[in-house]
Amino acid sequence: MREEQIMRNSNKYEIADVKRIAEGQWDTVFQALCPELEHALAHPGHHIDCPIHGGKEDFRLDRGFKQRGTAICTCGNWDGFSLLKELKGWSLPEILEQVMGALGEQSVEPLAPTVSRPPPRKVEEKQDIRPTLRKRWEEALPLGRGEGRFMLASYLQFRGLPVKPMLNVLETEARLHPRMAYIEKGKVVSYYPALITIVRDAAGKPVTMHRTYLNRTENGVVEKAPVSKAKKLFPVVKNGDVHGGAIRLGTATAGVIGVAEGIETSLAIRAATGMPVWPVLSASLMRSFEPPEGVTEVVIWADRDLPDRKGRKAGQDAAEVLQARLLEKGIRASIKIPDAPSSTDVSVDWADVYTSSGLTGFPRKSKAA
Repeated sequence: MREEQIMRNSNKYEIADVKRIAEGQWDTVFQALCPELEHALAHPGHHIDCPIHGGKEDFRLDRGFKQRGTAICTCGNWDGFSLLKELKGWSLPEILEQVMGALGEQSVEPLAPTVSRPPPRKVEEKQDIRPTLRKRWEEALPLGRGEGRFMLASYLQFRGLPVKPMLNVLETEARLHPRMAYIEKGKVVSYYPALITIVRDAAGKPVTMHRTYLNRTENGVVEKAPVSKAKKLFPVVKNGDVHGGAIRLGTATAGVIGVAEGIETSLAIRAATGMPVWPVLSASLMRSFEPPEGVTEVVIWADRDLPDRKGRKAGQDAAEVLQARLLEKGIRASIKIPDAPSSTDVSVDWADVYTSSGLTGFPRKSKAA
């Protein structure tokens, strides 16, 4: 019976017509059809646990999602129609009919999902993380002297970076926490020293902190801790937004600044070129980066990532999105991508280039005056 109904209704609505009608109304559509998006709808642009693959704080509705229903996650990117297919398992005719029903078409009967998803977890009122962030910062050791400087110097040396210049770059925005809890699945499983860095929003206000867990080996070498996720981001402060922001390592030189994904990558580029480079922490956050007032040129130091199963390359794709946004604003923007490695099954970033080739691996014209 259901298959016959689908066949009868397969040409009931044209996708072009439904797209036009739904444009600007995807909040209404999702509210009607997708209870699993309740928290995402309340906080567009903010990361939530993914309703598709379950990843913690991986999923978000685009801040302009009302236009086309766009959503982003580490497991994929969607417009409203493809997101409904992913969440509900409906066919295209079913999706078109349900969207029209959500927008007021009286003849449409509600349709149950054909895929099984876990019920959305109850979202508790977000507590302000500021007291915790302040406490962790006050517990941490400054990098200007003592054990904090010594331990981070050992880590920089392990990474092959020039110690004193990079400590000076980090000094105002970073500290070394001597004993940071490492948490998995809500439980403290160990304690490690950690490099903590301030993450600022597009206006320059602190909104959270990033931490890199470290470990001193028996030989005295300081390296990343042997854990499943050595780099983590604290929750964002209440009413804060990390999108558009970065870790501000230095200030623009003659109106020029660089951006890269990782902290170590940014330091490697700074060591090789002299250019101030701000880490944005991920490819998804690179897309939304907003340079501060006075910046006239941005150099985007992209990772050369392997394509995913759909052929997308996260680092390069994010760099292209950012470049297009900046050019529209009248800000000069260029993209630097590492040369392809001899092995085709590895991703490469500029920290890898610095380690393997030193200064010779960097484009000469990017060197700061």
